[in-house]
Amino acid sequence: GAPTPPRAEAEDVRRWSDAYSTSCYCPRSIATDFWSADRPVISLFDAHVESNPGAVALIEDGTGASWTYAELSRAVDCVAHALVGAGVAPDVLVPLLAPRSAAMVIGMFGILRAGGAYVPVDLQWPDSRVLDVLAQCDAKVLLGAAEVRLRLSELQRGTAAFVVEDLLAEGAAGPRSAAAPPRGNWRPPTGRDLVYVFFTSGTTGQPKGVMVEHRGLAHRVHWFQQRWPLQPGEAVMQKVAYTFGLSEWEIFWPLTAGAALVLAPPGGERDPDYLLRRACGAFEPPPPPPRSPAKGALLAEGASRPPLVRVAAHVFVPSALQMVLERMGELEEQEMACAAGVDLPGGTWWRSWPARQVVTCGEPLSAPLAHRAFSRLPEIGVANLYGPTEGEMTVWDVPRGGALSRISAGAPMAGGKAV
Repeated sequence: GAPTPPRAEAEDVRRWSDAYSTSCYCPRSIATDFWSADRPVISLFDAHVESNPGAVALIEDGTGASWTYAELSRAVDCVAHALVGAGVAPDVLVPLLAPRSAAMVIGMFGILRAGGAYVPVDLQWPDSRVLDVLAQCDAKVLLGAAEVRLRLSELQRGTAAFVVEDLLAEGAAGPRSAAAPPRGNWRPPTGRDLVYVFFTSGTTGQPKGVMVEHRGLAHRVHWFQQRWPLQPGEAVMQKVAYTFGLSEWEIFWPLTAGAALVLAPPGGERDPDYLLRRACGAFEPPPPPPRSPAKGALLAEGASRPPLVRVAAHVFVPSALQMVLERMGELEEQEMACAAGVDLPGGTWWRSWPARQVVTCGEPLSAPLAHRAFSRLPEIGVANLYGPTEGEMTVWDVPRGGALSRISAGAPMAGGKAV
């Protein structure tokens, strides 16, 4: 059934069907024409590997490292090859332990290419909870980043455990011209196979896993791309914890659209100056490190500086959006406090926000915050989405101008319905 919006009024629910029929959302026929329920998410990524292998796919803002689609695909193959050898196949659940990093993304896509479903594990969870999750998943394989190598060994307990960076180093040990490991008899997933399992917080009892199929995630990212098309050279910033239900939009939308994914550095999701600088194209990442086995020597030598990409759309929880807008206000006050004819140190870089769209979700969006967003960002659209991990989303384009007393629950996104 349809998700119930927080504090929704009865008239909201009655308006859902009317709003859907009169909205500018993608018509259901468009989704039917261009999206197949049998197509797994990983195949959408693979299509861009084939069509535009040299396009920028992934940037780590914390290190300055970057990967093209071809480089990222070769890294993903190294991980998938090992996982298939360990028995990963469609609907096999693979717990993943990683901080926000390239290893996290490569691990996710490696699991999917092997046919399995990823299960993100919060690194802050106590071992007792992690072991409970592993038991519920009947996990036979664990995958993690180098930063959690010791914890992986402690949690292993009869399961196979792999470290992403080690698999990349092993893949790089062969000739640099060698192809990625052969896929052999790998059985690719279908749209009805699982893509991920997110575990609930457990605040009302034992944590339970929410299972999502490829077709559900593919439908959602297809809807995002139809609604707000991304192009090569454009990007989405990833800042939400990978155990949280918004993360899959940030990660899979750009990488199934031929655009780039920008990984915020550790703590970047709480740093308003970083978020604002990245949004305005004023962030200066560190010089990229030399390619090494730890970072995946299989990959080709990168450029001397990270590639330039434009963050074209943002997914914000409202509290993060408020934090960024408050930082803009602080900079405006500093500019006003400067004496006449005196420039603000560092210039007014924060006045340029090239993104086209802000999407809010995860918390209630207040009318005052929406007004503030339009005041600070007059050229940007704002859309509010609502829906639990296990349900479909509703969406509402926040109208610009005029009095706004409350935020509507909106209408089901194209392809969904209220029942």
